[in-house]
Amino acid sequence: MLQYWTIRYVPDPVRVDTVGVGLVVVGTTEAASRFVTSVSEIPDIGGDRESFLVAIEGFQKEINALPGTDVAPFMERVRRQSYNTLQVDAPRFAAGAEVEAALDDLYMRMIARPLILE
Repeated sequence: MLQYWTIRYVPDPVRVDTVGVGLVVVGTTEAASRFVTSVSEIPDIGGDRESFLVAIEGFQKEINALPGTDVAPFMERVRRQSYNTLQVDAPRFAAGAEVEAALDDLYMRMIARPLILE
């Protein structure tokens, strides 16, 4: 059983508009994360998307620097303290044995947005 957290962009905590921008998946001893990599992947619901992208790049580096066993406690600490632009949802569970495979599947189903050509 794997545990995962969704990461949301919340440009204005008073409004209900939020956008999923990343996932963190944790197994028994390993962890993996994936976040959007360009401003164009974040729908324009307000706020400074460029600065937010820089912030989540730093957040991902923090996660990647941790041993896999330390990621779940770190995510829970961030979740309890995140009330601003970057918010972490409560953890959920996913069936699977491989962290990377689960991350790929969840990311494609929950975060990735098809490119819309105008």
